[in-house]
Amino acid sequence: MLSDLPSAPTQAHLGTVTFIHWIRFDQALHQLAEVLKPDAPIHSGVWGVPRGGLPLAVALSHHLDLPLLKYPENDAIIVDDIFDSGKTMRTLRDHYPRALFVAWFKRQQPPDAERFPLVYFEMAEPGRWLIFPWEDPAKAHRERREYIRRIQEDPPCSTP
Repeated sequence: MLSDLPSAPTQAHLGTVTFIHWIRFDQALHQLAEVLKPDAPIHSGVWGVPRGGLPLAVALSHHLDLPLLKYPENDAIIVDDIFDSGKTMRTLRDHYPRALFVAWFKRQQPPDAERFPLVYFEMAEPGRWLIFPWEDPAKAHRERREYIRRIQEDPPCSTP
């Protein structure tokens, strides 16, 4: 939704890895809060997908003056750091069909986009591994190598 916003020069590229800085987080937070604010009162609160969605969920709950929820609810705003394969959000959508789904980054358009409204800040470049400001870079690099190994052993299917 907000993907046509200009890119800030705050990303340091290292091969296929992109380090996302806190200033970028603040930009995403303020833009997402502005988009969500008019409808915020109809939501019971904000819930973040552990671990990546929690920082943005906490910040949005403050900006929207909504409680941070311990568990997702059907009328909540459900937040994650990235909509990548869609597996996490689709599973949540099946259980909480009336929730509003929000992601900082979106890597792809869901094939069922008309049934899957998603508010997002920007598109993630295909093939880039994002390291968020709250992540430990060394651990993120290890997770990336493990992810690549798993994908090579068991490639994901292209259907949702």
